[in-house]
Amino acid sequence: MNGFSIRKHVFRPRVSEGFLVFVLFLANLPAVGLWFFAWLTAIHEPDGILLKSLVVVNSLLWAFSAVVVFYDLKQRKLLKEYYLAWKRQSFLLAFILAAFFSIFWSIAPLISAYKVLILVTASLLGSFIGFRLHVTRWLDLLGWFGGILLFLSIAFALLLPEIGIMLFSPYDGAWRGIYWHKNHLGSLLALANAVFLIRVISGWRTNRLLAGADGALYLLSLLLVYLADSAAGILITLILNFLIATLVSWLKLYQRLKRIHYLGILGLFLIGVGLVAANLDFVFGLLNRTSSLTGRIPMWAYLFKNVIGPNPWFGYGFGAIWSMASFSDGMSRAVGWAYALAIGDNGFIDILLHVGVIGLGFFLWVFILAGVRSLRYALAQRTLIGYFPFVFMLFAFVANISFSLFLETESFVWLWMVAVLFIPVTPEQ
Repeated sequence: MNGFSIRKHVFRPRVSEGFLVFVLFLANLPAVGLWFFAWLTAIHEPDGILLKSLVVVNSLLWAFSAVVVFYDLKQRKLLKEYYLAWKRQSFLLAFILAAFFSIFWSIAPLISAYKVLILVTASLLGSFIGFRLHVTRWLDLLGWFGGILLFLSIAFALLLPEIGIMLFSPYDGAWRGIYWHKNHLGSLLALANAVFLIRVISGWRTNRLLAGADGALYLLSLLLVYLADSAAGILITLILNFLIATLVSWLKLYQRLKRIHYLGILGLFLIGVGLVAANLDFVFGLLNRTSSLTGRIPMWAYLFKNVIGPNPWFGYGFGAIWSMASFSDGMSRAVGWAYALAIGDNGFIDILLHVGVIGLGFFLWVFILAGVRSLRYALAQRTLIGYFPFVFMLFAFVANISFSLFLETESFVWLWMVAVLFIPVTPEQ
């Protein structure tokens, strides 16, 4: 079988593809601009009615989604097998338990309880996708998600520019589409761009019409990453495109490669990393940024010294600290930012803030296990589509260096990370 061919689906769940695309947007809902700004308004509201309404609506949507997938598993008589798959995920369960117990010492227990509910239900939905769907179907779902995201973001930017475009300093004119921030749009479009590229390459020989449509979406996603003016989005796009090009070449040539070739490639890679590290100011200057990551490094230093340092082991409660208006406003004043901070701009640091060193340890182990599993799956499949979970894990790592995409304003990245953990690693699915 050709290394780039799309495998046929082994089975199709009763839940529709449209429903699962809805779940993906549900996982993004708190980061959607209108919802996010309603949340910000709500946390300053004296009686809390709006905040309670948002929490209830989001919780009910997640609960409904969980019921749907459990019904599917019950109808398929797969609940026992699904339960056994969860029993093997001890570190995932440990992280969820760490988040749950943090409610008892959280600075905002109700917010932590709500965030833990989202964590649990998103984990159930992610595990369902990994347990039930072939990776080909992942790309179908993400293709639909990315296409809808593109057109909604264009509509918001052109028809509602006060919502879809950041019209204030220092982001003047940067597109944010449906999201609250340009970096969120740029990062997720970088992932969508990689999905479209893989679909073009994998589907070109079997369905050129569909591959052509994916190619058009690929180009459109490049344009929107540029319009978002997100340095993170641009860098992630370049990294993922380079990785996919490398994988395409490797899948064609790996049977001819010898140890000396791999050593040579490793040497060139290390030289490249060294050159970039030695010229960070020049590299970031190409993107009109500084090597301080636009003030992030001083902010992280302040967080470690004044927030994490006094309470390193257990954190301040899962998802709680950035929901406190007093903390957000105080941080902006402390580090000299012109606006209130909403996240720590690093996914790993934010997990550390929430559940401390112990919780972060469980989280990192989950992340490492997902990365190893994605690589094992790729080596078993030996197809470009089979490498997508690995591509996603690299995206998750890079995207969270300068932005928070781990359960802070969304649960999308976490959902797919859990899906990777539940892939059956076999030569054939």
